[in-house]
Amino acid sequence: LGRDLVESHYKACLYAGVNIRGTNAEVMPAQWEYQVGPSEGIDAADQLWMSRYLLQRIAEEFGTQVS
Repeated sequence: LGRDLVESHYKACLYAGVNIRGTNAEVMPAQWEYQVGPSEGIDAADQLWMSRYLLQRIAEEFGTQVS
């Protein structure tokens, strides 16, 4: 579930033009992170908000929640 969700999010960000740089699993089970940027000014906030929106929508499709 985790890797499939992360890969779907990554692809959605690329398709939407979000400047996503990478994803990786963390130490705890089911904990992931991703990096957005580099971006400057208001564009950095826009990139982050769009990536979060996409993550929420994709998590919903997978029947899980983002925290």
